[in-house]
Formats: sequence, structure tokens, C-alpha cells
Amino acid sequence: MGGAYTSQSLQNNRLTGPIPTSINNASLFQVLILQSNSFSAPIPTFANLNLLSMFVLSDKQSIKSSTHDMQFLTSLTNSPYLNIIDISNNPLRGVLPNSIGNLSQSLELFRAYGTGIRGSIPSQIGNLINLTALNLRDNQLNGSIPSTIGNLKKLGGLFLAHNQLQGSIPIDLCMMSSLAEQQPAERSNTGMLG
Repeated sequence: MGGAYTSQSLQNNRLTGPIPTSINNASLFQVLILQSNSFSAPIPTFANLNLLSMFVLSDKQSIKSSTHDMQFLTSLTNSPYLNIIDISNNPLRGVLPNSIGNLSQSLELFRAYGTGIRGSIPSQIGNLINLTALNLRDNQLNGSIPSTIGNLKKLGGLFLAHNQLQGSIPIDLCMMSSLAEQQPAERSNTGMLG
């Protein structure tokens, strides 16, 4: 009865306190699901979880974050097999780092809705060429929608509503035949985002 654990699923519990930084030592983890708990400390880095394919830390968290605390996303760039990141419904309130474009080329789903993230959407997001769903709705994002989103040719769902995005909708976004669902943002009667 030997063998190594390759997944950790602790969702839907009443776990509190910090996420232990020693979780970074679990280098064989492929799946890490910590959703629906009440963690109370900044999110640690996960730089040694190189085999990770799924990272879920969503729903009902009590995690405090700031711009530099969003570096846990940067640490996930060391996980080349990552297909799913879901950090939704957490009060992160940080800024998406430019390093988001260095996440795994196999990333298919990125969900960060209802997190209070602010700032602009980094243009580097266009590097995630295998993304099929991008959900950043219900945040405090501002600026324009980067034209590099047009590089995401496999994108089937794009959700950017309920932010403070401005400017025009990029033409490349309108030309994407793969988009089945989109909520770019609320439009005013001038055709501009507002």
C-alpha cells in the first residue's frame, strides 16, 4: 500500500488559518482543490508544484491579498501541465500580474470572477493560446480590453461584464468564430464600453 499522493481535495470544509507554505513541498501533486473554506492568510507560492494540472481556490474564502500577494499566480508559471485555474469568489483585491502570460500553454480555463481584482487586463493574456474560457466578470478591472485577446482562437467563453472597462471592443474579438458565449462588458448607446 505505498505510493505517492498526486491530488489533494479539501473542498467544502471549515478549514481556517493560513494555507501552509509547506504545501509547496508536495511536488507530486497534480490536483489541488481548496475551495469553499475560510482561509485567513495570504496565499502562499506554489513554485515547486511542477506537475499541477488543476488549481482550485474558489468560493467563500476569507483571504486577504494585495498587489504583491497575487504573486501566487506568478509561482504557477512553473507548472507546465496546468489546464485549470479557478480562484473565483475570493476577496483578493490585487492586480493581475503581467506574468499571467507565462502560465502554462496548456491552460484551458481561467476563472477569477468576483475577486475584486483591479487594474487593467494584462496584454500578455493573449499568450494563453489554448484558453477556451476566460471569466473575469464582477471585478474592478479598468482600462480597455487588450487586442491580444484576439490571439485566443480557441476561446469559447469570454466573461468581462460588471467591471469598469472602457474604450472600443477590439475588432479581433468580434472576428472570433469560436466564441459561443461572451459578455465583454456593458455597452453604452454610443457603442463604447462604459
